[in-house]
Amino acid sequence: MLPKSLDSLNTLNELRLWCRYDGLNVSSCQSLRKLTLGNAVTLIPNSLHELRALEYLELECYYDDLDVSMCLKLSTLILDKNITMLPKSLDSLNTLNELRVSCRYDGLDVSSCQSLRKLTLGNAVTLIPNSLRELRALEYLELECKYDDLDVSMCLKLSTLILDKNITMLPKSLDSLNTLNELQLSCRYDGLDVSSCQSLRKLTLGNAVTLIPNSLRELRALEYLELECNYEDLDVSMCLKLSTLILDKNITMLPKSLDSLNTLNELRLWCRYDGLDVSSCQSLRILTLGNAVTLIPNSLRELRALEYLELECKYDDLDLTLCLRLRTCILKDHIVVAPNTLDGLSELNELQLFCKYDRLDLSLCQSLKILKLGKQVTLVRKSLRDLRELKHTELCCTYDDLEFD
Repeated sequence: MLPKSLDSLNTLNELRLWCRYDGLNVSSCQSLRKLTLGNAVTLIPNSLHELRALEYLELECYYDDLDVSMCLKLSTLILDKNITMLPKSLDSLNTLNELRVSCRYDGLDVSSCQSLRKLTLGNAVTLIPNSLRELRALEYLELECKYDDLDVSMCLKLSTLILDKNITMLPKSLDSLNTLNELQLSCRYDGLDVSSCQSLRKLTLGNAVTLIPNSLRELRALEYLELECNYEDLDVSMCLKLSTLILDKNITMLPKSLDSLNTLNELRLWCRYDGLDVSSCQSLRILTLGNAVTLIPNSLRELRALEYLELECKYDDLDLTLCLRLRTCILKDHIVVAPNTLDGLSELNELQLFCKYDRLDLSLCQSLKILKLGKQVTLVRKSLRDLRELKHTELCCTYDDLEFD
């Protein structure tokens, strides 16, 4: 833009700038209701101070000493880490519906924001104790900042709760939150019981959480489950809508509890599981199996939707000839691969082979960008010659006449 080309536009109601603009001055835009500025904008100091009509403010650009204390109609405030704020400048904003603060702010008090529905606070924020306790309209809460004795038991409309490891929680403060759709806990929580959260669709629990036995069994609405915490005898056989399942090594599972999950799109298992059969998971796109898993023979053969495959477990006669959408294939040394099974996989972007494979021919893999081959692999002569998309290559195998023309 030409310099100062916005200075005379006093009738603006909404302004969104992602382009470069130096020395923006909006102090005369007294009708401005919505303002969004990207990180290529520089603002004149104090130009935001008296925008009394402002209802929506989103800033990614650098701005020092932001003061929005006179913007009493503000309902949405989104501030990136490049902002510095005057102390207590948020205290009078009782009309806020949404607040996202990634910048530094000391002593934030939102206890008077009774209309607040969505709150996201980064790790540079410090909160006044008990300021979250009675936010009864809150529907979305995401905290990365340090906060002790969090109690959300009165936030009965809460549908999304995402808590980082810096949080400590009061015991049983989650027990009454039956409206939850999404719960992500990286902080410590003892005796979590989600059995009454029948609307729960997404659940992610870190290794500092302990769960009540059988509390996951009948979560029929669950679509996404990721567990790093200790949990014994996990049974997800009734979670028939499950599309993503990610289980760490601390989990033990009931036999055959995965057999009925035909809706799976993504499965990552690092825990022990004997006799895994994914042959009916025809929608499966991502599959990662650790070395504690044993697979039923031929259960991978007809997974035609598969795009990502990573195997550390033992598996004999792997045949991927029908997995024509496969883009990433990572096979560790416990795998025995059927002859020529990789030859027709023309969609491959990444191939890592550490198992034995004789006469690998990659000449048709024209999309290949990442290639890592272990010492048990032998390559067909000149099969790498025309791989024009190749960006990263690690070869430990024997190969003669290597060319990178």
